[in-house]
Amino acid sequence: MKGWRLTSDERARIQRSLGDNIAMILQSHGLLSVGRTVADAFYIMYYLNRACEIQMATAQLAPLSPIHHIPAHLRPARLRTADGRGARASAGLAGVAAPP
Repeated sequence: MKGWRLTSDERARIQRSLGDNIAMILQSHGLLSVGRTVADAFYIMYYLNRACEIQMATAQLAPLSPIHHIPAHLRPARLRTADGRGARASAGLAGVAAPP
């Protein structure tokens, strides 16, 4: 990215990189967000920035601990099901509507 004066090629490249996403972190440039309105874009930017601040603060607390892979045959049965209904039913939530 070459600053505020974007060429049409740069605009197209950023648009391709963003794809269907609503935000992106640009190396050495910062955050980028898009929305249907300026208010939507601001909301996305605010919370993405806040998430980055929280991650930076928590990274200072202790070294990162890797999440170890648990083979499927060792996981509890209720966690093995990937389809929403099966996982919800096994967790006792079969009658609860899924969020939109």
